[in-house]
Amino acid sequence: GDSVPQVESGKKNVKTQWSVIKLPKEAKPVPLPELEEDVIAEWKSFGLRPELLAGLQHLQYSHPTEIQQKMLSQSPLPMEVVGSAPTGSGKTLAFSLPLLNNLIDVRKPGRLGALILTPTRELALQTADAIRVVGKYVAGLRVVTVVGGMSQEKQE
Repeated sequence: GDSVPQVESGKKNVKTQWSVIKLPKEAKPVPLPELEEDVIAEWKSFGLRPELLAGLQHLQYSHPTEIQQKMLSQSPLPMEVVGSAPTGSGKTLAFSLPLLNNLIDVRKPGRLGALILTPTRELALQTADAIRVVGKYVAGLRVVTVVGGMSQEKQE
């Protein structure tokens, strides 16, 4: 049925949307702001990279939500995730922080870092935007959203 994501090569009715994340092996460093202990104190205990702590500080997120705590308290940080939580509970950061943290550590030049599948265009765009904002200080972070039903020119 329509609720199952479908991808058919060469067809225009692609139902699954996705975001692609890439990090180059080397990139010009992004200057980090001074980290404010009162803003990032709760996040530091999860072993997140300074670039991500700076992104969280930029967002003014002073403490993780329940689903974020559960995800980030796993060691090592997971690469495959299944989670369930209400809308607005921070699920996007719950999976993207471990993902970005791991990608920063294992930069592989010219290779796909992550592929995030979403059921709707809106969610693909929201996810990509959230990752761009929290990854603001990650050198060379490139997030590309590819959606069906939209011309390639509009997506560039």
